[in-house]
Amino acid sequence: MSGAPLPQELVDELVDYFIDDYPQLRYFLATCTSFANRARYHIYRAIRIVTLCNLTGFLELCQAVPEIPLLVRALTIDPTISSDQRGTIQLFDVLKSLASLNVVSYDVRQIQDYKIIAIARGLPLTTLVFERAYLRFPRVDEFVSLIRGNAHLKTLCLGHIRVLDLVLDPFTRFRRPNPEQRIEALCLLTASALSLVLGYAMHHSDRLMPDPDANYTLIAMESVQRLVLSFDTLHSTRLLILFGLASNLRELIITELYPLDPYAYVTYGFQDLDLSRFSIIKAEVSDPRFGWRLVEWLVSCLVLEDQPSASTNAPEITIVVTVKEDLRLAWLNSEWNTLWCTLDINWAALSSPPTITIIITNGDHMSDISACGSPLKQVIEAACPHLVSRARLNIRVVKREQCDESFLYRQERLREH
Repeated sequence: MSGAPLPQELVDELVDYFIDDYPQLRYFLATCTSFANRARYHIYRAIRIVTLCNLTGFLELCQAVPEIPLLVRALTIDPTISSDQRGTIQLFDVLKSLASLNVVSYDVRQIQDYKIIAIARGLPLTTLVFERAYLRFPRVDEFVSLIRGNAHLKTLCLGHIRVLDLVLDPFTRFRRPNPEQRIEALCLLTASALSLVLGYAMHHSDRLMPDPDANYTLIAMESVQRLVLSFDTLHSTRLLILFGLASNLRELIITELYPLDPYAYVTYGFQDLDLSRFSIIKAEVSDPRFGWRLVEWLVSCLVLEDQPSASTNAPEITIVVTVKEDLRLAWLNSEWNTLWCTLDINWAALSSPPTITIIITNGDHMSDISACGSPLKQVIEAACPHLVSRARLNIRVVKREQCDESFLYRQERLREH
């Protein structure tokens, strides 16, 4: 005798447990309808089309199963597929529910045309990501219109972007930012992306200089509340100008991408940044040298800002430490132990010490994090008795796939799916 069917809410919760297990999700497709519908939602929520074969296969699937295009929320696309202009137009026509577009060039030797982005311009996108984009724009207005033409845009990521033929000179005038556009999260992973957003003038001397007679800001910076920066961006002296324009910043995320010199940003005035405006500060490090300077900088900045007139709400600080196999011993040396002790003494003396969460996770080629993560946790806790006693220090050792706080890992999962 067959039992009563499971409630759909229970089925959804069971399938959701395997949200990142694609073989298991595909297995659910071969079971009953209640399981298949929920599994299909996760499988097609984020898709990747980087070849013409991907494009043709997906369009054929959409014709066979018309409800699939309505499930797609995020699309990662390579500009090379624009060679099939008819298929590209058809793709964006069927993706009525698309909210996130990630443009990534897998062949960095070939410069792509911007037209594929222009085709998607009419979509109500909330997220636009240029991850590795090598695009040729004939005029500055073509790029600006991509950003300003969508009032729904909430998240803009300019990572590793190389906009060729885009020269900002003193005679270029950007119109004032669209008042209807409210970009809340801005991700700048290169110094060139920062210059592009600020609209600086590029001179033959390779010096970036502002034109005081023009409004060059690409977006309305006062609407930005979350800012994601990479190590490369921290080298730029123009960063302080951006902080001056973005008056409502509440969350700062620092990611470690291509660290050139772990000590460079200290000499570039970044230590002058006022951290009292942030309620959340997150950082991701895998290089112990960069991690050292980052922690040292956080300690010095927060101690300087502990003034009676300052806000009593200290920021919540989260540091994601990715331990790689070849660098795992560097996190346990005596110099690090001294720095943790300094952090404990200085922050414990603050009138309102911040709450710091340290998440230790494993890097590539290191399957077992407990072997290094547990000793590192014990070293930090032993060096910070004051923060531990005041419940201001929380240390967790987790596997990378379970590290939801990692911005970089979320980007990796999006690319894989």
